[in-house]
Parts: sequence; structure tokens; C-alpha cells
Amino acid sequence: MEMAERWGESRLLEDKQALEYAITKGRGSLWLKLTPEEYAKLR
Repeated sequence: MEMAERWGESRLLEDKQALEYAITKGRGSLWLKLTPEEYAKLR
């Protein structure tokens, strides 16, 4: 949840509840936009 909030995702209560529900059910994903340097650090 913190990641979604940091990147300006919607903060409506309904949206937050939907995201929390999806996470608890093992659904949903998060795409990261990384620079080549950031990606290299992950490896």
C-alpha cells in the first residue's frame, strides 16, 4: 500500500479497499519504471 501511495495512486477509500483485497487474495501487481542503473542494482 505504501508504494501505491508514494506514486500518487488514487486515495479514495474504495480504491484502497479494492487494492488491499486484491493483495490479500494474491492478485494484483505493481510495475516499476527503472533506469538501467536502478535495474542493475536489483540484479
